[in-house]
Amino acid sequence: MSKELTSNGISTCVFWGGNWVLWGDHTASYTYGTDVDPRAIFDVSMRMLFYITNSFQREWGTMIDEPFTKQLRDRIINREQEKLDALVAQGALIGNPSVLFLESNNSTEDMMNGDFRWDIPVTPTPPLKSATVYVAYTDAGFSAYFNEEG
Repeated sequence: MSKELTSNGISTCVFWGGNWVLWGDHTASYTYGTDVDPRAIFDVSMRMLFYITNSFQREWGTMIDEPFTKQLRDRIINREQEKLDALVAQGALIGNPSVLFLESNNSTEDMMNGDFRWDIPVTPTPPLKSATVYVAYTDAGFSAYFNEEG
């Protein structure tokens, strides 16, 4: 029953190994076998994206209405990259996330209006949703009766 609920994005409480645990880490947007926005498959992915966004806002929100110099642009890029590198080192992100300030996403008109955009493509570490082991019987071990080394 728990697997049926989990496959439809519903978390359940399960008594497992002597403890009550929350089973199921899919978001409510997830339904097994349907096309789902990859960000919405696991709740941990959404939480990581919110964490990065909130961290950016907390750190740089105090700079609103300050002059946006190249030095500030570089400071933001370097600091945010440090934070991403730390998340990779902790195992919260995988791959090589980066902080991008792209000309294609910062038009002259936008910058003249004081609007600036950074892009931070990241891959949150997925949870171990299931683990399967296949054990196969083999008769190869019987050779140990006749092999002096085995």
